[in-house]
Amino acid sequence: MALSAWAALRTGQAEEERVESVVAESVIEAHEEAAEVFLGAAAGVFVLTLLALLVPGERVGRLVAGLALVGMVLGTVLAIRVGEAGGALVYRHGAAAVYVSAPAAPRPAREIED
Repeated sequence: MALSAWAALRTGQAEEERVESVVAESVIEAHEEAAEVFLGAAAGVFVLTLLALLVPGERVGRLVAGLALVGMVLGTVLAIRVGEAGGALVYRHGAAAVYVSAPAAPRPAREIED
């Protein structure tokens, strides 16, 4: 999860300059900051999961695994937050407009033959 979050953050950073011509910088920054928080949480969950597997002692291992589970739930909430911010960029603020060259002309409907 952390690796895919990192890749998504890098991709977003690469497209930021292009989208800034259409969307306010504050909206883009809100999405980017949410993504950075999610990346940190995902990395933390990864570390906790590794620790749960490697720590000696069943009691401590279960405690760390429980913390990792809580982190996964938190990570899910953070992922939803990042997705909502990204969706707002596209659907509310028109970020996709920079990728469209011209509106497509409507195509005539075809008749269905029996």
